Amino acid sequence: MTKSCVYTAISFILCLILIFSSPVSASEQKDMTYVYGTVYDSEGEGIWHAKVTVHCIETGDTRFDPNTDKDGNYEIQTIECSVGDTVFVNVTKDDVEIGTGTGIVEECTDELPRCNSHIHAGIVNVNIESTGGDIPIPEFPVAALPALLSIFSFGLIRKNLF
Repeated sequence: MTKSCVYTAISFILCLILIFSSPVSASEQKDMTYVYGTVYDSEGEGIWHAKVTVHCIETGDTRFDPNTDKDGNYEIQTIECSVGDTVFVNVTKDDVEIGTGTGIVEECTDELPRCNSHIHAGIVNVNIESTGGDIPIPEFPVAALPALLSIFSFGLIRKNLF
């Protein structure tokens, strides 16, 4: 075999690889889903400035909306998630979890509000009710107890009985 035959064979093999790999990469386009909802307290009032994290269970993709609006609304415009997949929504405020929820992705049609079928394969609405107050009440520090007992035992705080 001559050098030119080897080069021709290698070129032919590379061309075949390029031809057959192109359709595979085009068919691997990811499905995108639009996720939206409202975070509210037990009285139905929207919770402002909460962080909403959305996670697609099947794909592992995670996105977040750092601040809910004044009415508690959030939106994740694109997350890699297909129709029928499950999304898990976690809401925190001041780094404390205040609520969670799940939803199943439905097929997106142009008739649905917020849905753009040219971009989104699916859409899901997950509303979250806060499981507690917006900000937890801090507990009394246990480390302060010995200092307080010491103050009382040494008589630094004493009522004059005479």
